[in-house]
Amino acid sequence: MENLIGRFFYGLIFALILTAIAPVVYGQSVLVRSGNIFFKANDGKELQLTRNGHDDEPALSADGKWVAFVREIPGKRDELSPTATATDFANELWLIATNGKFETRLVKYGALSSNKMAISEIHHPQFFPDNHRILFTAALAVVEGGVHIVDIQTRKLQFVSAGNSAEVVQGGQYQNHLIVQRHKYFLVGGTYDWYWLLDTKGTEVGPIGEEENLKLFKSDFID
Repeated sequence: MENLIGRFFYGLIFALILTAIAPVVYGQSVLVRSGNIFFKANDGKELQLTRNGHDDEPALSADGKWVAFVREIPGKRDELSPTATATDFANELWLIATNGKFETRLVKYGALSSNKMAISEIHHPQFFPDNHRILFTAALAVVEGGVHIVDIQTRKLQFVSAGNSAEVVQGGQYQNHLIVQRHKYFLVGGTYDWYWLLDTKGTEVGPIGEEENLKLFKSDFID
């Protein structure tokens, strides 16, 4: 009995030591202030990454080393998006390391994706779990946008699917798949905006459904 208690307390102390020395990897975050990107480290300290004054929508990589963000081009009107107005400006997808170095443009305004469409109105960048690819949405048509992937190393652009929103599945059974909201038409008339599970080639794995179905899907297969 004494040996059992001793082993228990030894294991408890060892676990506490490991907890004390293990690095915290989930406390990092990124934020925007006055059009500039800031990185908040595990210890709570903040580092200003950009000073352009026209940056937004930052996304942090899973390894905490990179931040993708959208940068508006001051004074340049968006002439490519079919839904752009006179007050909408062109934008681009940029990347910067969380130490403030290696700031680089990944996707320029008007770049051609694999579907030969010029990229404009970039939004919602997200890293894949491998930290080497970024998903984002861009303009495509009046009723529906486009979903694209860019490879960070090669800068290769890939059109995946039409869609008004897109999300990378970060874990679980369908890791690296995409949840995309599509605007589709019933054969008998009318439209619907369901969520679909797609692979990275744009192939439909199956329908998820509406918002409540999406919550159930995430609860059963991701969370």
